[in-house]
Amino acid sequence: MMVKVKILIFFKMDYSDRLHIRKIYKDFESNGSNSLPIDYFRIDWSCEFSPIEFETWKVIKGIGLPFYPEFPVDKYFIDFADPVLKIGIECDGKQHDKEKDSIRDKNLIELGWKIFRIPGYKCKNLPNTTLSEIMQDEEYYSTELTNRIYDFFNESIDGFLEAIYHCYYFDINSFRHKKSVFKVLKEHQLIKFELF
Repeated sequence: MMVKVKILIFFKMDYSDRLHIRKIYKDFESNGSNSLPIDYFRIDWSCEFSPIEFETWKVIKGIGLPFYPEFPVDKYFIDFADPVLKIGIECDGKQHDKEKDSIRDKNLIELGWKIFRIPGYKCKNLPNTTLSEIMQDEEYYSTELTNRIYDFFNESIDGFLEAIYHCYYFDINSFRHKKSVFKVLKEHQLIKFELF
């Protein structure tokens, strides 16, 4: 029995590829589809990312969050975006221009997006422990435990994306430490907006 195997050739994007990706995303949005065409998956995103974006992408994939890289909205590209819930994550490196990014975020928020920003140094931080390890002390609910959970959410990309997960992709009302999630997400907004 012969099995056909589709071989994917990965490529680095140039300007025409960016225009093509913009079209793919636009078609994805307008069709209300739940999947992107195969061309999207042929891009070697690791060649496109800065080191902090690459670290963020690894965690996004590890958690299984439905975020797409370099997502075009209006005249901007959002580092990572969920086009269904309209959540964007921007990784801010050393060249971060707070004034310019404030205008950008304000425009995106006016288009219905929620934009969160994470500083580059947090994208490189590795957490000392996992959330599940911290939660093992759940029966000993205390201020110290609450602080440890907040620190986990706040100090690394792993924790920050776990906060996103708990807020938008999990039943946040059943999560005992939702105040820590809300606090961290509000601290990662350049332009303030309601979480829901």
